[in-house]
Amino acid sequence: MTFTSFLATSSSTIFDYNQNDTFASRNDRELRATRRAGVNDDGNGTGRDHPYRWGLSDAPNPGETATISGAITVTQPGTWHY
Repeated sequence: MTFTSFLATSSSTIFDYNQNDTFASRNDRELRATRRAGVNDDGNGTGRDHPYRWGLSDAPNPGETATISGAITVTQPGTWHY
């Protein structure tokens, strides 16, 4: 990601999710007016938009680049679309 304006962000303490986890089930905070990278799946039955979420530890300045890393471990056989 390359940022073109100042961005409020929130670091997440979760880096790896299991398939049935969500940020809420792992007791991560839902914060308004912050930016995070999120992933949704076609079979999302959690009732939450983008239940897998990752944030940055510091707010980037315009022109800076940041890397967000995370994983989702799929434990149930089948075809999944994320």
